[in-house]
Amino acid sequence: MSLKEHDKRTFIIDSANAYTARRISKREFLRRMGLAGIGFSSFGLAMLGGYRRGRRGFEIASPADAEGLPDNQAKWLQEVGSRYRGTKIRFTSEATPPTVVLNQIKKEFTDPTGIEVEIEIVPLEQVLSKATQDVQGRLGAYDLYYLDQSWVAAFAQDCIDPIQLYKDKPELAMPDFDFDDFCRPLVEGAALVDGKWMGIPFDIPIFILMYRKDLLDKHGIKVPTTYPEFTNAVKAITQAESADGVFGTGLQAKFGHYSLECDWSQAVWGHGGSVFGQNKRFSGNDEQGIAGLNWYRELLNYAPPNSTAATWDGQFEMMRSGKVALVQSWSELFPGLDANDSKVPGLWEPAKPLTPTALRSPADCGFNEKPNAGHQG
Repeated sequence: MSLKEHDKRTFIIDSANAYTARRISKREFLRRMGLAGIGFSSFGLAMLGGYRRGRRGFEIASPADAEGLPDNQAKWLQEVGSRYRGTKIRFTSEATPPTVVLNQIKKEFTDPTGIEVEIEIVPLEQVLSKATQDVQGRLGAYDLYYLDQSWVAAFAQDCIDPIQLYKDKPELAMPDFDFDDFCRPLVEGAALVDGKWMGIPFDIPIFILMYRKDLLDKHGIKVPTTYPEFTNAVKAITQAESADGVFGTGLQAKFGHYSLECDWSQAVWGHGGSVFGQNKRFSGNDEQGIAGLNWYRELLNYAPPNSTAATWDGQFEMMRSGKVALVQSWSELFPGLDANDSKVPGLWEPAKPLTPTALRSPADCGFNEKPNAGHQG
């Protein structure tokens, strides 16, 4: 490792620790990371400074419903994994939904193998600090890291390509585990650097369309597939149902909160715009960006008034309580709509995200922005 690279990583570690200790602001932390060439995905920005909490879809309070492994995989774990009995695997991550579930079902791995699994959950900036310190010092304190997708390239030289590993050691490859099962765009956006796999896609929050089938059927409205169709649908339902307290849609439009940026950026992307242009300057105020903003502003006419004070928590509550009919938002909200405390169990259905009017090419955007329908970019 060169002195320059060593100094850069030391700078990252010190800055992350200073931010965790509240000695510097988020703005200063992000400025320093920019100087070091370390970014955060737009989703990761919201998770700085603490554990994930507040988004209903992330709160997993009951044990995961694990059905167990297929017989051939369970047998393989016992036969191959038991060779490493008594060893420990350490994983550092923020409290992502998959991490929480992984912690709940890890006995499926630890019991047959005798391998201990220790999952350390810390704020996102501490994951960066710990991973950087570990690889810089060659400490080997952790075996697995949760890496924000925008960090992947920075750790390229330090991570093992799992595909190559299993080619070299086929006896370690789990039966029926197929890397081709991973969605290729997710692999390219979150796990691939210069043709090399850095790991596997993990915790990929995406937008989907969710709708009340009973209300759409009642009013003879087909499931919208475009932005204009969505507007027409929520307008019609609001006009027909608002007297009973039901609106066409609900938004996560709280001023100053990351949830509003999520709604706004998907509206901009869906109308052919981007947050940044090729020159790395703000482009949300170009023709396409303004079209997306105007579309989103119109939705406020067909949403509960408290949408402007709501984050994803409030949006989920609108859905769960039966106050709205159509929402394009985080897919992990969907399972909670059928929970025991939902007032509308079995009435919500999922669909593909709305088809963009156009999509701007990543080559015409800045900072590795990749506009797409599912908001993973």
